Amino acid sequence: PLRTMHGFAEALKEDYAPVLDDAAREYISYIAKGATDMRAIIDGMLDFARLGEDGVVFENVDLGEVIAGVQAELRGALQTAGADVQVVANLPSLVTDAKILAALVHRVLMNAITFRAEKQSPHIIIDIAESDATVVITITDDGIGLPQDQWYRVFQPFVRLKTGPAYTGAGLGLTTVKKAAALLGGSVVLESKLDQGAVVTVTLPRNSL
Repeated sequence: PLRTMHGFAEALKEDYAPVLDDAAREYISYIAKGATDMRAIIDGMLDFARLGEDGVVFENVDLGEVIAGVQAELRGALQTAGADVQVVANLPSLVTDAKILAALVHRVLMNAITFRAEKQSPHIIIDIAESDATVVITITDDGIGLPQDQWYRVFQPFVRLKTGPAYTGAGLGLTTVKKAAALLGGSVVLESKLDQGAVVTVTLPRNSL
């Protein structure tokens, strides 16, 4: 139904633009954008609901390959945002679920792209700390950030602390990250300052078996 709405709205705008006034063309654009935004919300809800539905498959996973795969998947979005992603060398392996881990990294990177500072290309750093028991993934951005008294809210479903045309989504990005970390036997915390970016730290067991 959303594809139908969007498709006919675009067809109406293209085929009948010469006989429509400015207000009518603007209203059609609102319809098309509403359908696009609703599709994004539904996709986010489905991603959250489906995460882990096939079970969690623990295997030896190369973290470097997972991150490289996510970057390849997000190449278009990263290029559009002008994002610079710096990844520490010599990433370790761990026993985890590669698909769920990829979904986690994907969501954090998308958050960093979406909530970037105005008129500024995002700079994202992915760093690793490891021990015999854990692998800690730290993803730092230089985006718009948020005040400390709002940190806890970002993991609640459907909470959007920043709204507007540039900040789309369903408010499920970090909620999905939290669910993914839990499925992998780990945890996630966020630290941030308003206008000074955010740091998402994910701690995972090195061996979940």
